[in-house]
Amino acid sequence: MKKVINIFMLPLLLFTGCDLLDDLEKCANDYDAWKASSDRFRFSPTQATCEEFAKDLLPLIENDCALQLDGTGYEDWTVADVDSFRLTCSIFGN
Repeated sequence: MKKVINIFMLPLLLFTGCDLLDDLEKCANDYDAWKASSDRFRFSPTQATCEEFAKDLLPLIENDCALQLDGTGYEDWTVADVDSFRLTCSIFGN
């Protein structure tokens, strides 16, 4: 009976594991997009690059990818923090 239960549990564990891997891959992709926009904003701070930076930071926070942001200073940011930051982008002008 134990073998039958284990056989039925295997697909459940595989699908759960695949979802976890998909989430990690999505976080990595979101991080790559944010890192690129972060570099653009750092080297050319304009309103457009600021807004792109905030736009790319938002999915990392919404999808609980804070681990990707560890050590950047943004790991504790919330959606409200990103929205507030986006409002300040106008100070950079075009």
